[in-house]
Amino acid sequence: MPASAPNSKANQALIAACKMEDADAALAAAKTAIKGRANIEATDERGATALYCAVEYGHVALAEFLLEKGANRNPPMIASWFNSLRELADHYHGHGKLYELFVPDEIKQAHALARAESKTGGGPATQLYLQMLRELDAPTNRRR
Repeated sequence: MPASAPNSKANQALIAACKMEDADAALAAAKTAIKGRANIEATDERGATALYCAVEYGHVALAEFLLEKGANRNPPMIASWFNSLRELADHYHGHGKLYELFVPDEIKQAHALARAESKTGGGPATQLYLQMLRELDAPTNRRR
């Protein structure tokens, strides 16, 4: 059994917490599981990490907590149609706070420049931002 498999009660509790419907209860249960020495990279029967499950269920505060605790922000995607947690967040929850957790800072900065530039009709910052988005969306982590 892999080291990250849900083979302990704490790991199972962490995965179960990330799949709860209530966001506040999920965060509280995850904190308890981490205190109980759950592996931050614990996986469910599908191979999805706790962070993947938190994103899948739309838990912003829980995803932030797991990232603060050292969760891998680029785990292998278990579904071949997603390249990243950013795409998973976008698919299930749109371009909100959860999505923003997985957009690199340099792209956020380029977006701010492009927005400012758009007031004057667009230009190089807009082109740079669009290129960065294309590169971000390039398939890099997809299972075949």
